[in-house]
Amino acid sequence: KLGDAAPAHFAKVIEAIDKMIATLGEQETTDLKNKESCEKARVDDTREAITISRAVDELSETVMRLKAEIEELQAQIEEKKEEIKETQEMLKEAKQNREDENKEWTASDKDDEDAAALIKDATAVLEEFYSKLALVQRRDPPEAVAGEAPPPPPSTWEGGYMGKKDEEGGIVAILALVREDIIKDRATAKQAEDDAEAKYQKMKTEAEAQVKTLEGEITEMEGSIGSKEADVEAAETDISGKKDELGVVMKRIKDAQPGCDFVTVNFETRLKARQVEKDGLVEAKAILSGAKFDESP
Repeated sequence: KLGDAAPAHFAKVIEAIDKMIATLGEQETTDLKNKESCEKARVDDTREAITISRAVDELSETVMRLKAEIEELQAQIEEKKEEIKETQEMLKEAKQNREDENKEWTASDKDDEDAAALIKDATAVLEEFYSKLALVQRRDPPEAVAGEAPPPPPSTWEGGYMGKKDEEGGIVAILALVREDIIKDRATAKQAEDDAEAKYQKMKTEAEAQVKTLEGEITEMEGSIGSKEADVEAAETDISGKKDELGVVMKRIKDAQPGCDFVTVNFETRLKARQVEKDGLVEAKAILSGAKFDESP
């Protein structure tokens, strides 16, 4: 019988068992911390990857929207440039038509002016002629010589002379009417020319103002395009940076995957095996702590 000396004899063994149990507990704590750390890191990295991916998607949508807006502005600019071109061509044609009309009116007005002057001169000549003729008709007849027969009266003293006076009045009156018509026609044509010029100038002013407005709108749109292109460049730079960030996160997840997968997959197995081992050590310690050896007969 060993008696009470047995526990003292196994003291070092029990101490070793306690250390082993403590080591198993530390390993269990370490495995748990590693598992939790892996899970947290994976969740955090996954969340960060999702956040970065969403940012990339939003930036990509922004780039697409901006590029669509730029294309729309460019199309509008082309439309406005075409409108300016058409307006300028219309102005050019209108100017040519106006110059042709003015040239035609100037020539016609000169013809009418010359005709009126010619009629005026002709009227003056006729009036002078008929005035002199009237003086001849009013001269006294020749006196008769005593003892001789009186000379016969000239044929112009007959009623035909009064006819000349009537003829004078008719021709001069007709010329006056013709000249008056020409003057009226000139005035009417001048008014039409003035109206056409005023209409042209009004159209020209409005068209030029429209061109100026369109050019201002084009300048504004081009400025907007420049601003949007700068925004596109900035967004694309951000996308590139975000993709680099995403690559870093994904590499971190990939690098951590083997170790984390091992910890996660084997955690429960290792925990159970360690618990069995601890239970065995505790039982062995209990046995050794309370062992008593009786002598054999």
